[in-house]
Amino acid sequence: MLIPQEVKRVMEALQSNGYVTYLVGGCVRDSLIGSKPKDYDIATSAKPEKVIGIFDKTIPTGI
Repeated sequence: MLIPQEVKRVMEALQSNGYVTYLVGGCVRDSLIGSKPKDYDIATSAKPEKVIGIFDKTIPTGI
């Protein structure tokens, strides 16, 4: 799967803080069927407050 640099940066930031990350959802499906993903969803073991602390800008959807 070809992962855009900005997605890699998000995943690496979470991982470097000790959290597990996975790409999930439509980006995985699209890649498996040979389509270019429109967006990328990341699942992580980090709780929302930890994610907010790691990144300068977040959108607290679903908290």
